Amino acid sequence: TAHQLGTPLSGLAGWIDLLGDGTLPAEKIAPEMRTDLDRLEAVAARFGRIGARPQLAMVDIPDLLEDVVNRFRRVAPRSGGGIEFNENYLECPSVRGDAELFAWVVENVVRNALEACRAVEGPGIVSLRCIPGPLGRNVIVEIEDNGRGMNRAECRRAFRPGHTTKETGWGLGLPLARRIMEGDHSGRLLISRSRPNDGTVIEIRFPTG
Repeated sequence: TAHQLGTPLSGLAGWIDLLGDGTLPAEKIAPEMRTDLDRLEAVAARFGRIGARPQLAMVDIPDLLEDVVNRFRRVAPRSGGGIEFNENYLECPSVRGDAELFAWVVENVVRNALEACRAVEGPGIVSLRCIPGPLGRNVIVEIEDNGRGMNRAECRRAFRPGHTTKETGWGLGLPLARRIMEGDHSGRLLISRSRPNDGTVIEIRFPTG
């Protein structure tokens, strides 16, 4: 729960600071605070969906990716900064699935990428690419970072509940994301490439059928 609540709570804290020091007028801050409150409500609703039958609808993955990245951009300057997002989304067919759970998967992967970047010196770069899969059977998303990377043993353990490279945390983000993709939507979530000190590429395959 704390893992998911962190981003909107950080956003609210930042807007309250700006409101307190008068940097921006209240009429500009209020809509942004409403957005973060909406995110908190969405996070609360997500937990009831885990293990339940997905609420299927047609989902535009490039739009979903853009929305997730914009949320992280809003809080990045107030949570460490130094992160650059690169986006390259080709035109892709819509996929059928639970948009809220799909967003949860992407958020987990992007958050891990940000944390990997902050574990090394220099500016962090997180790149998101979206392309149609072969024969139109899926939409492929790659999320790449230039962070600490993982060796082969760490890659094998990455999806085990309880495994984490952070000082705090339960190590549930990636296992939960894989369960949502593979258990609930017949998709795929895998580590495409990772090397120590040379970043990581996570691949997500959203089925179109």
